[in-house]
Amino acid sequence: YVSVSAGEGVRGAVPQRIRLESGAADVTIQFRPERRFTDSYVELLDGSQQIARKKFKVLTPGEMVEIKVPRAKIQASLTVRVSAKSTFD
Repeated sequence: YVSVSAGEGVRGAVPQRIRLESGAADVTIQFRPERRFTDSYVELLDGSQQIARKKFKVLTPGEMVEIKVPRAKIQASLTVRVSAKSTFD
């Protein structure tokens, strides 16, 4: 299993663990942002290496955010974080 953790700007991520040996070709990670973000990026890190990045116009804590990553790219523990160009509280 590979663990999934919440990084900067992320309140919690699911699933908490991913089984690499079986399942669909893509893994969907869902999370809630800690606060409202505008013009920001959601990044998925495998250790210190970025394996996925997706731009969002607006992220709010009231909505679950999804990001998909190919299962083949996952090697170690995953961290989900929000990297914002500009933020508003």
